[in-house]
Amino acid sequence: MYRSLLVLDLKHPSVRQALSNCQDMHRNLMKAFPEEQSSREEGQILYRQMTILERPMLFVLSRDLPDWSQVKGMDAPLDRPPISLERLENKLTVNSVFRFSLLSSPCKKVSKEGKKNSVRVYLFTPEEREKWICRKGEQNGFEILQLTQNEKELIRGKKGNNSIFYRTVSFDGVLRITDAARFRDAFAKGIGPGKAYGLGLMMLARM
Repeated sequence: MYRSLLVLDLKHPSVRQALSNCQDMHRNLMKAFPEEQSSREEGQILYRQMTILERPMLFVLSRDLPDWSQVKGMDAPLDRPPISLERLENKLTVNSVFRFSLLSSPCKKVSKEGKKNSVRVYLFTPEEREKWICRKGEQNGFEILQLTQNEKELIRGKKGNNSIFYRTVSFDGVLRITDAARFRDAFAKGIGPGKAYGLGLMMLARM
């Protein structure tokens, strides 16, 4: 796995468009990866937009080494090229404790009368959201030791004639790994919905 830090050039039209439409952001990021790679899931590509020192940036996690020269207006600083996460992955062992940050859209699926498929409904209360992240932990090989929640900006976009819309929450705190294999898989593939649109990337720092 590789982690990239990208600085976004707000003067570039494609960057401004991508920041207003998450589908365009997804499309732009995919240009940095081999054409034969058929999907984001195949390449295990996740990203998170953040503001650092008042500058918009992206953290990108990917299975393959990206070529950011193929993406206009998004630059990896020369002193911070993409780095291998092999050392971090080797530390993802049972009982290891990490500080974490996860931007997600905690939802539940409900059936609606007259509709064939269930729909996702956002969880508005902190209690529901805490249960949600704890369930994700049980499913993905970790347990929550400390937790704070902060509602963040909406994610919007358009794909063809369909609108994209996610309410988001940043889950921050401390976790302990209970199943290394499942946790490594979740770390690589992301957690929760909207993984193509800047959600689901588990950011970790060793305690």
